[in-house]
Amino acid sequence: MFDLDNVLINTETIDEIAKIKGIEKEISDITLQAMQGKIPFEESIRRRVKKLEGISTAEIDEVMKNISLNPGAEETAAELKKQGYDIAIITGSFDIVASKIKEQINADYLFCNTLEVENGQLTGEVSGPLITQDKVDVLRQLVDDIGITLDECVAIGDGANDLEMVKNAKIGIAYNAKPILKEHADVQINEKDLRKVLDIMADENINTQEVVEETQDETLENTTIEEEVVTEEVEEVVEEEAAEEVAEAEDAEDAEDAEDAEDAEDAEDAEDAEEAEEAEEVAEAEDAEDAEEAEEVAEAEDAEDAEEEPAIDYSILNFQQLLQCKRTLESELTSLKNERDQMNEETKTYRKERDELNQELKDTLKIALEKRNERDEINKQVHENKELRNQCNEELKKVEWNSGKKEISNIQAEINKIDKTIQTKVLDIRKENELVKRVSDLTKQLKKIQSDEEEEKTADALKEKSENYHQKVVELSDKAQAVHEEMIEYFNQIDGIREKADSKHQDFINSRNAATAKHEEVKAKLSEIRKVNKFMDQAKAKPRGRKSEEKSNSDLKEKEQAEEIFQKFKDGKKLTTEEFLLLQKYNIM
Repeated sequence: MFDLDNVLINTETIDEIAKIKGIEKEISDITLQAMQGKIPFEESIRRRVKKLEGISTAEIDEVMKNISLNPGAEETAAELKKQGYDIAIITGSFDIVASKIKEQINADYLFCNTLEVENGQLTGEVSGPLITQDKVDVLRQLVDDIGITLDECVAIGDGANDLEMVKNAKIGIAYNAKPILKEHADVQINEKDLRKVLDIMADENINTQEVVEETQDETLENTTIEEEVVTEEVEEVVEEEAAEEVAEAEDAEDAEDAEDAEDAEDAEDAEDAEEAEEAEEVAEAEDAEDAEEAEEVAEAEDAEDAEEEPAIDYSILNFQQLLQCKRTLESELTSLKNERDQMNEETKTYRKERDELNQELKDTLKIALEKRNERDEINKQVHENKELRNQCNEELKKVEWNSGKKEISNIQAEINKIDKTIQTKVLDIRKENELVKRVSDLTKQLKKIQSDEEEEKTADALKEKSENYHQKVVELSDKAQAVHEEMIEYFNQIDGIREKADSKHQDFINSRNAATAKHEEVKAKLSEIRKVNKFMDQAKAKPRGRKSEEKSNSDLKEKEQAEEIFQKFKDGKKLTTEEFLLLQKYNIM
C-alpha cells in the first residue's frame, strides 16, 4: 500500500493546484499542521479544498503535466508485480492525479478523494472514502474483499494520516516521514529512492538464518563431492601414465566424463556460494537497520510520558516532602539512565563485533570462490593438454603405419612361423617345396620395403611433443589438487566464523532487549517526576492563597477601625496624624 503525495510523487498535489491561485503558502501551512498531527485530517482537507474554489480544471491539467514520480517508483512497482504482489494506492489526495499515477505504475487498486467540479471549475467541495474514514479503515475493507489479512500487507507513508495504516500492517515503512510516523514505523527510508523498498521486501521474504545455514550445508556437501571428483581425476592421470599408449583414447574419454561431472558440481557450487553471499549481505542490512531503529526509538522515547499511577499519595504531602521525593526520584533516574546508556554502548559494541565477523565471513567466502575459480582454470588447462597429447599419439600411430614398420613386422612374423613349421613338422616334398618358395618370396618382398627417414623424424618429434604434454598434465593436476585443498580449508573456516557471528548476534539481541527494558524504567521514572512536579505546583499555590486571605482580613479590620475613628471625629474628637492618614487611605475624608 503506497501513499501518493511525497511518496510515489515528489510533491503535494494540493500545493501544486494552489500555485495556480497563488495561495500555496496558506495551503502548505494547513497541510503541515495535518501531517504533524496538530489538526484532524478531515478538517484540514476541507479547509484546504475550500480555498481552491474557482480554479478551472484546464489550469489543473496543465499543472499536472509537470508532476513526476519519485526515483525508483516505476522500477519498484514493476519488480513487486513480478514477485506476485498486488499494489494499492491509498491517498487523501485527488483522482485528478492519482488515477494517472495508478496507470503509470500499473497499480491494482486506487482509493482517493474527488474534487467536486461545476461548469469546469472547482466548487471548493470534496468527496471520497478518505474524508471521514482513516486509511487503515480503507485498508481493512480492501484486505477483507480480496481475502487476506493485515499481516500480509506492507504500508508505506510519510505523514500523520498514514500512522494507523503503518502501525497495523505487518511491515510499516516511514518514507522520508514526519517524526510522529518514524516513531511507530517498523522501518525507515530517509532518502529519495523507492528502490529501498525492494531491499526491505527481500529481508522479509528471506528467513536469513535458515537460508544461510541451508546454503552453507549444501556448499560443504557439494564441496566434498567436488573434492572426491578432483582426487579421482588426479589418480586417473597417474594410473593412465603407467599404462601402455594403446589405452590413451580411453583415458581421454574418462577425463572428459570426470570433468563433465566436475563442471556440473561447480555450477551448483557457484549458485550455492552466491546465495550464501547474498544471504549474508541481507543479514547485515537487516541487522544494521534493526540496531539503528532500536537506537532511534530509545532516543525518541526519552521525552514521552508514561502514564502510571504513583505508588505514593502525593496529595497528602507538603511542599518540602514533595521536594524530597523529587530529589530521590531524580537520583534514581540518573542511575537508570547511566545503566541504560551503558547497555546501549554494550549493544553498539556487540553490533560492531558481529558486523566485523560478518565482513570476515564475506571476505573468506570471496577467497574460497577465487580459489575455486583458479582451480577450475587449471583443470581447464589439464583438459587442453590431454587433448593435445591424445592428438599427438593418434598422429604417431598413423606415421608408424605409413612408414612400413607395421608391414615389415607382419612379414617377418610369417617367415618365422614358416621356418618353425619346416623345422618341427614332417612334410612331404611337395608341401615343403611350397613353404620354402613362400619364404623366398617373403624375403624378397621384405628387401623391397625401405623405411622413410623423414617419417622416422616426424615420429620422433611427435613422441617428444606427446611426452611434453603428458608432463604438463601431471604438473597441472598436482597444482589443481593443491589449490583445491586450499579452497576446502577456506570453506571449513566459514563454519567457525559463522558460529562466532551467530553468537555475537544473539548477544546483540539480548543486550538490545535489556536496554529497551531499562529505557521503559527510565520513562516510568520520568512520568513519576512529572507527577511530583504537578503536586509541587499545587503545594506552592496554597500558601499564596492563605496570605491573600489573611491580608484581606487585616484590611477589613483596618477599615472598620477607620470608620470608628471617623465617627469619633464627627463627635468632636481631635485626630492624630496616623489616624488622619488612615482615614485618607480608605477615602473616608
